[in-house]
Amino acid sequence: MMSLWSLFRNLSCLCSSESVYVENRKFVVRGRLGEGGFAVIDLVEDKHTKRFFALKKITCHSRADEQQALDEVSYMLKLKHPNLAPCEVHSVISRGNSDDNMATSDVLIVMPYYKRGSLMDELDRLKEKHLRMNEKRIIHLLTGICRALNYLHTLKPLALAHRDIKPHNVMLHYEINNNNLNINHNLNDDVTEDDPSSSRMTSHVEIPVLVDFGSMGPARCEIKNSSDARKLQELASEKCTMPYRAPELFQVEPSSIVDEKIDIWSLGCTLYSMCFHESPFERVQQRGDSIALAAMAGNIKIPEDNQYSVSLMNVMMMMMKVDPVERPSSDELLTMIVHHHHHRQGAGDDVL
Repeated sequence: MMSLWSLFRNLSCLCSSESVYVENRKFVVRGRLGEGGFAVIDLVEDKHTKRFFALKKITCHSRADEQQALDEVSYMLKLKHPNLAPCEVHSVISRGNSDDNMATSDVLIVMPYYKRGSLMDELDRLKEKHLRMNEKRIIHLLTGICRALNYLHTLKPLALAHRDIKPHNVMLHYEINNNNLNINHNLNDDVTEDDPSSSRMTSHVEIPVLVDFGSMGPARCEIKNSSDARKLQELASEKCTMPYRAPELFQVEPSSIVDEKIDIWSLGCTLYSMCFHESPFERVQQRGDSIALAAMAGNIKIPEDNQYSVSLMNVMMMMMKVDPVERPSSDELLTMIVHHHHHRQGAGDDVL
């Protein structure tokens, strides 16, 4: 399924006047942002405040579908973190006797509108200009995503895993930088001056925001038997994007535990994409070979034209260890990133 967020900056029509009511608030639909599967996302304007939002409409064909959509809403309402997308308002609309492929209801979720689009949009834009993201900006974005994961992975009483980390599910947002942190300076060194987004954001900080909680669930899954293994493997094939899916989800073993380290693998694949504009298994897929076999074998190659530090590549490869026990936790990963940043600020070394 294509990213529902991939068209945020390529809106084709702002002339719609359709109105939608969510929790007694009136929103005017201004255009379609994206669609895929059983969900669409529209750009909407709050009739009262004139603020823009993204409206996600999930079409449900059963009570189970509706509950899954409501679970996503529940996570968005409960989770409070600057790197996780919140829910503004939501509602459930019954379709009654609608014959639209036997759809039973629509779940409407109003959330922030991130006008800069997704990390995938940014990587595509840089690729078109034959540019690569500089290492300082990569580290900054990686830190924000990792903080979100650390929040999820250490949540009490029940830790959570996102389960579908990829560039398409990371939105980019700018806020005024009140702390004036040095790590945020020169984040746009890789952007050319003729681009309207290239103004030096000296008073702003770029914030990565995780979206799409439709795959989210408990961080630790105990696999007691072959039936449990089959169910999780089928769920992963439906909910976890293949080029970013952890190897333990391709072949779930009975009498095992699958935990939050699946997010670390996916973040490692996302980091690879940030560096090289493609997932580590993009070319495997293009050749028609098996991504599952490549992932389970740890068949990951760093391109010969790599321009990034040895230490960053080492961290990336640690995140994509086939054995999840050998991958760093989100907390350990944050420590590595901070250590890396301090070394680069101090001696200018690329050593963690």
